[in-house]
Amino acid sequence: MAELTAFLRGLFKKWQALILGGVVAVGLTMWQWFGSPPSRIWYGVLLLFTFLPAMYLTWRDEYRRANEAVSEVAELRNAARRASEQNKPAIWRPAAALQSHEDGAELKNELVLRDAKLFELVSVALLSPEGARLAEIQADAGSISTGFRVHITHADILKLWNRHYHSGSIQYSVRRGDAPYTGNIPFVAEEAMIKNTIWIRLIG
Repeated sequence: MAELTAFLRGLFKKWQALILGGVVAVGLTMWQWFGSPPSRIWYGVLLLFTFLPAMYLTWRDEYRRANEAVSEVAELRNAARRASEQNKPAIWRPAAALQSHEDGAELKNELVLRDAKLFELVSVALLSPEGARLAEIQADAGSISTGFRVHITHADILKLWNRHYHSGSIQYSVRRGDAPYTGNIPFVAEEAMIKNTIWIRLIG
């Protein structure tokens, strides 16, 4: 009801301004000076043709005011979101990479984890492209250090390769204090010939 009252009040002000001001008032004055006074029909036509523009002008003002309010709310929300993101503490995670290198007649694939501070290695696993856990990688679970090199054995990789998967990921879980983190390193698996023996290289 309050909205309707405010709209009608604004409509009346616009209508009054159109009738009493500008071209309409000058036209009526000139008509009365140089001719006979306008009939009631002309007054009715005048009221109608000023009422319609008054309705449009009132609607336009309310529409613009509503858009400005929506824009202000959106800007306040964006500002609050930016402030929240700036105050959000960064998620800790170690530097992680997959490395492959020749060791004599063998090809070794290793997960390398490093950080400036001590952290705990919890677990390492080999996952299929769909995320199924194919193998638990033997690692120094529970050990605390600033860096780990986890050997991914050829036997573990064959659990992926024998299922005709040529890609997958290494999932690792670590913890530093009360901050746990679980990460995934996607890789592509390809054959590599070393000393007349076929090995599987993980490229991630």
